[in-house]
Amino acid sequence: MQRNFPSSIMKQPRLIVLLVGIIVVGFVLWLKSFVLPYVTNLYVEMNIDKIQDGTNKFAYQLQIQKTKSNSINIFAKNVLHKTMHYISSKDKDDSKLYFKSQLFESEISLKLNSKNEEKLTKTTELKTKLSCDISKEEERFDCYPENDASQQKCEARGCCWRIAKSRQKPLKSTNLNDTQAPLDVPYCYYPKDFPGYKVDSIKNTRLGFTASLSRNTKVYYPNDIMNLMMDVRYETKSRLRIKIYDPAHTRYEVPMTVPSVTNRPSTTDYSVTGIKARQPLNFQVNRVSSDASVPTQLIRTDSAAPFIFADQFIQLSYYLPSKYIYGLGEHRDTLLHNTNWTRFTLWNRDQFPVENSNLYGSHPFYLMMENDGKSHGVFLLNSNAMEVIGRSFMPPYWSLGFHLCRWGYKTANGTLEVADRNKKVGIPQDVQWNDIDYMDRYLDFTISKDFGDQAAMVKALHDRGMHYIMIVDPGISNTQKPGTYNPYDLGMKMDIFVKDALTGKPIIGKVWPGNTAFPDFTHPSSQKYWTSLVTDFHNKVPFDGMWIDMNEMSSFVIGSISGCPKNSTFENPPYVPAVLGGILSSSTLCATAKHYASIQYNVHNLYGYLEGKATNVALTSIRQKRPFIISRSTFAGHGQYAGHWTGDNDATYHDMAISIPAILSMNMFGISVVGADICGFRGNTNEQLCQRWHQLGAFYPFSRNHNSLGLQVLNK
Repeated sequence: MQRNFPSSIMKQPRLIVLLVGIIVVGFVLWLKSFVLPYVTNLYVEMNIDKIQDGTNKFAYQLQIQKTKSNSINIFAKNVLHKTMHYISSKDKDDSKLYFKSQLFESEISLKLNSKNEEKLTKTTELKTKLSCDISKEEERFDCYPENDASQQKCEARGCCWRIAKSRQKPLKSTNLNDTQAPLDVPYCYYPKDFPGYKVDSIKNTRLGFTASLSRNTKVYYPNDIMNLMMDVRYETKSRLRIKIYDPAHTRYEVPMTVPSVTNRPSTTDYSVTGIKARQPLNFQVNRVSSDASVPTQLIRTDSAAPFIFADQFIQLSYYLPSKYIYGLGEHRDTLLHNTNWTRFTLWNRDQFPVENSNLYGSHPFYLMMENDGKSHGVFLLNSNAMEVIGRSFMPPYWSLGFHLCRWGYKTANGTLEVADRNKKVGIPQDVQWNDIDYMDRYLDFTISKDFGDQAAMVKALHDRGMHYIMIVDPGISNTQKPGTYNPYDLGMKMDIFVKDALTGKPIIGKVWPGNTAFPDFTHPSSQKYWTSLVTDFHNKVPFDGMWIDMNEMSSFVIGSISGCPKNSTFENPPYVPAVLGGILSSSTLCATAKHYASIQYNVHNLYGYLEGKATNVALTSIRQKRPFIISRSTFAGHGQYAGHWTGDNDATYHDMAISIPAILSMNMFGISVVGADICGFRGNTNEQLCQRWHQLGAFYPFSRNHNSLGLQVLNK
């Protein structure tokens, strides 16, 4: 907690730009038969990680530009966060996708200031004639999205600089923390003949074919890879996998479960065309029509921005068939995204829901409805240790009822009195919750003496046929006397905490109990550790489910109480997407913090997912029944293990309305058990709003009234 379809298919295509700041293992597009019929599966994977120390680095940024041609631009630029910009279009029936990603070596420390830009200029070798004759401003792809663009810096990248007549926003943000300029028609854009990769040779394989790629000129980011391999696999009738990677180096790949395929399907609903030997790299993915009509181009890369693959930067651009884009979470937005110069950032963050900000979870999946009513899905998978889209967990029957919580139930008796009042007036309450009030000094797995007999309270609730859930945060206090606090003592004995990159000791942040260490859920022994703690507490208080909060790895200090390494390229990457706070360690741990599987830079977005998985296994083992877990932070595959609530919303009609697309989007991401805090968490509600919200909330898959500390009580 941070306390304090369209009804008809329209004909105006849009351009989408997806900036994915990736730094490692891979970028995956997965078109999967999912929610709607006639879905084609596309699974594109790029393994792009660090060579020398084997760490996985990634970050996403999606940009959507206003355009008269439907294009999606996905660029992934170095860091672990994601942002999207959409481009509106009014004329053509296609769209572009633009993907950029950056990766970098540990010894590189590069900032895009004027001094280093001069260095980049000296190393840039663009030998072809640049053509800047792109008269339609809406079809220009941004070559310099950073917050300090100038003609000199733009042309140093080999790009075109031309004043955009229709640009309405300034070239530089007034917010000092912003790493990106306001999204609008770019002054700096790629020329038509910006050099890219060519196809050297093509070889058939058992599942498809491979293509050897090469380029002769370097680009404006360091350590670009001159030779690549493209692996195209026809995995199922409706799923295609494309993997582009560096064949010369073994790069880190995060453990993940992906579909296993042994035989190529006899027929497919798609085709891959356009890849020709000794020609520039371009390709199309088409939906094959059964009536021999012209196939629908789901992805088309020709005439889009150039494909770039460097250690810290990957860019892929392509055209899409329509503008009707859904998904791309977690964000506070309408279900159908506005494609008029809008940006979405994906980087898990403890931030109460507001527009234009990265929030608690990351779900780089979008569902697109094509102009003929068919649909396909695209999934960009990065640093994942799970199946991309798994079936949702089956919640226990009792969890589908009405839940009640409040930050401020100070005692066990006071909590029971709340349940008594509901029973007295005939409200069919099924589940009672407690926030951090029950804890001793906010220490996990403890009970405050002031709170009273929590076990007796739970027994009383069970005797009424009700169930009980309490909150648990991941931060474990490290300031208690040795031998007095088992969660920390056991964690040190098992060497289970995330480490400081400089000292090798547990990295210390600050949350509700003060200074805290954080369990490393990528550690092989983390399940044993977590199950032990949950079991011990369940033996004292027989709770029925768990509420796991603050698991974006939220911290009240930047990086750690002792700061972060200043000269690390992980802390100071060449390109930082539009993440709230302007740096990756804002409200979380240092990007260099060491987990067992990799560094924080790579696994940050996975923390809530991994904690949810560990909690699911623990509760199943303890109760031998279907587990029930609600988590704030999520990632792809989370729905297999836990549900989600939309976080610390406000008590406003706008928040009530926006909860509908928020929940539907999460359902689209495979998380079925989702809800918003009924009546609003932050700020005083009122009787009419609360009444209307309860009428809506009765239809939430997860229906809970919850609000913050110190707010007025409407009726006692």
